[in-house]
Amino acid sequence: MVSKAQLSRWRRDPVAFVTEAVRVRGEDGRLRPVELWPIQLEALEQLGKPDRLGRFKPRVVWWCWPRRTGKSSLARYLALWSFVLWPHRQVWFLSNSREQVYNVLFSDLRHDILASPVLLNLVGGESNVRAREIIAEPLGSRCSLLPYDNSKAVGIKVDAGVLSECWAMGGTEVFDALLVGTSTTNGLIILDSTAPVAGSAWEKLLKDPPSGFKVDWRGIEAYELTPISPDVIESLERTMSPPEFKAKIRNEIFEEAVGLVFTPEQIASAQRFYPVPPSKPELEQIFKRECGNPDFSVRIGLDRGLGRGSLSVVSSIAYSTRGARRLALLCDQVVVDGASQESVLNAILAQLQLYEGRVKAVHVEVYQSADLASLLRARGAPVVLETASSKAQAEAWPILYSSLLNGEFVFSSEFTEFAEELAHLGHDPVKNRWGSITKRRVGGPGDDRLYSVLWPLAAALKRRGFGGGHVEVGYSNLYRRSAEELLGHGLEEAEVCGIILDW
Repeated sequence: MVSKAQLSRWRRDPVAFVTEAVRVRGEDGRLRPVELWPIQLEALEQLGKPDRLGRFKPRVVWWCWPRRTGKSSLARYLALWSFVLWPHRQVWFLSNSREQVYNVLFSDLRHDILASPVLLNLVGGESNVRAREIIAEPLGSRCSLLPYDNSKAVGIKVDAGVLSECWAMGGTEVFDALLVGTSTTNGLIILDSTAPVAGSAWEKLLKDPPSGFKVDWRGIEAYELTPISPDVIESLERTMSPPEFKAKIRNEIFEEAVGLVFTPEQIASAQRFYPVPPSKPELEQIFKRECGNPDFSVRIGLDRGLGRGSLSVVSSIAYSTRGARRLALLCDQVVVDGASQESVLNAILAQLQLYEGRVKAVHVEVYQSADLASLLRARGAPVVLETASSKAQAEAWPILYSSLLNGEFVFSSEFTEFAEELAHLGHDPVKNRWGSITKRRVGGPGDDRLYSVLWPLAAALKRRGFGGGHVEVGYSNLYRRSAEELLGHGLEEAEVCGIILDW
């Protein structure tokens, strides 16, 4: 039970409430008290103490910090303080996407409450921790999700509202509606977000905040007040595209435009001299020299373009992740007639024959390639169907980017068209989209050669930690022993009865 003395002290001191009442799971899986980071403690100190009714002096606070600096968790804790300690409060969570507001904010809030006996007591039990709202029954308060729709925000009572990643919301209509909802409650709107797009209404609010609007805008130096080490930041700079690093880590206002990903020097550093296509003995020599181990595997990729101006390209990469270093090498790229099923199929079969016994998978996009997948499977080829969703691309492109910069992906200087596509590869950090910046222009380089490499390269060099999993459905007669038997012999990868298991 929570005593009146505790309740009174927690109402006066949000830091004491969070550190004493909230429990989270540590790296060992055990529950432990929350340890607020220096940046979070500093932010709460700047916000000031609440008055006797639990109101703060600012009506809006914007923690504009880089990614992974604790702004969302701090917003969550303050929202929690607002509705479990005070009577008849209405708290709202809102973002531009369901994934952000539910997975990042609301889901974590539910876990906090379910893991904390004190919080469960304050809300009146597990039955009040629901899928889309949490009710603090003893005090008649609630915390709810709000759809990203300004019409749903009009006319509601707002004691506290959390808007996450507001820069991606476009206009400020929903924010304006919530702000009106605080006019009769003296409530608080919390914005947790990285810096906005240049020229947006959010940029104006950030640079010239009105009265009652408190802005805490920090750049890359914010990480000095978190447990995140400089080595991690250095690693991020090597793995993220320059526009993305500027927007998300440096937390600078950025243009809503596509920025080039690679410099000419970076592309040149990835070029090598070797025969195209290299034979299996030649590849063994290369990997023996570069990685200390002659073993290698091959993956084949297809980008099939049937639209005007699009190419159909079959590429193969050889790679090794078990020697002294990780290395992937572009073996061959062949442009074929995408409208001719026979032409595409023959190009893939030629690569299968050239690297027989080494091919782990043929990667084809579901879009316009289902017919080829069935034909390849009928010939015993291990096929992986790739879905070129935004999420899948957001995971794959950074692997290509970081592997090229880190010397883990190289290609022959003979692949001049491939190098040209790399030189015109762009990334829009606002929409998180990758692709050629000239593809739609007449005569400009496209990105078809890049896409034919993207999926096999991402599968080859994707890092997998303990307990992770990556499953590829294909067909193979290589092994008949059980996955448990193969993995039990220390293998990190086992191909069994048509399923590739990476563990």
